[in-house]
Amino acid sequence: MGRKNELMSSTELRTKIIKMGHFVKRYINGYYDEEFDLINPSLYCNNISSKLFPSEHKYKQTIIQEDSIIIIMQDGDIVELVRTGREYFNEESILNVAKKLLSGRYLLIEKRGIINNSVIEPRTIPYDEAILEIKKAFRWDEYYTENIDFLINTENKDLATIGFKAIDEGDSYWWINIYGLNNRQNLNLKDEENIKRPKIIQSNRFRTHMEVHKRDFIIPYYKLVQYALNKGYFDNLNTDFLAIIVEFPFNIGFSTLTQTKPGDEIVYGKRKNRDIYSRFTLNGKRKLINKSIFVLNRSYTKDNEYYLITMYPGEYLVKELDDPSIKDELERRKMFEFWSNHAIIFNPRDTDLETLTYRCPYNLDLIS
Repeated sequence: MGRKNELMSSTELRTKIIKMGHFVKRYINGYYDEEFDLINPSLYCNNISSKLFPSEHKYKQTIIQEDSIIIIMQDGDIVELVRTGREYFNEESILNVAKKLLSGRYLLIEKRGIINNSVIEPRTIPYDEAILEIKKAFRWDEYYTENIDFLINTENKDLATIGFKAIDEGDSYWWINIYGLNNRQNLNLKDEENIKRPKIIQSNRFRTHMEVHKRDFIIPYYKLVQYALNKGYFDNLNTDFLAIIVEFPFNIGFSTLTQTKPGDEIVYGKRKNRDIYSRFTLNGKRKLINKSIFVLNRSYTKDNEYYLITMYPGEYLVKELDDPSIKDELERRKMFEFWSNHAIIFNPRDTDLETLTYRCPYNLDLIS
């Protein structure tokens, strides 16, 4: 993934953002927010400065990736700036690009109204007409524009797209896409916005339960849920009850589960609102990580709705030793093996202190 997690000065961050390209899209907690023109900001210059270039006291984590920058704000918002394939071209340079991408391919043109959202269905066009449409984008009546922004997409080797704005004779504003296909069967014009995401429900019971875990997160857990949902991490849920590990491109909190070694001071007790004993260590230190466990249960009435049961920073999908959901002796032995050299870092605020004991309440010697 090429992730580089660091905290840089606002001047360094501004330089990194400016070098991203002509246009960047901004997402907040996974939601698309706005696209910014860094070359010709025009009257929006001050607005861009306040939205794209935060001052140092407003953010606490920056993650530099190949085509994006993620900024974790002090309030926990996850701001992601993404480089787009949109950039400025003069007429000669875009015609050279068009010749390379469109020549010899099966071509379609699609028009979408920018103001009224009308759509003219895609139709086939010859190469010469495609070139003429691109040339017309630089001209309006007697006016000629030197540079125009085009959106170039070549991610799919079988489909190249050139997108641009244009004005027709009736002064209507259109967004035009010209598709160049190696095979006419490969065209897929579905918008990403039409993907049906599952509904993730955070019930009052879940929020009450999360009072125990929320101090382990450095980003508010509900903002992580938003981000994970909008990034598609929950798109392939297909069972009634499941626990998954989600790896984020940034640190999200502290894991309280650690390995133990001989000589560590071990105690046992019940965590608040729990009925079973946990194994605690008095020696370990919390570890900052970028992974979270999500436990979900599908709604009885709607297949595309899931209730969050719990979530916490972590990288191990394990059950407590006395968990009644352990299904058989094989799983129980695996849990015994795991917990014989792992423990939860003791925190008196989260523990029923009256249950503490040095005596092991279960038999770890069952491991053969």
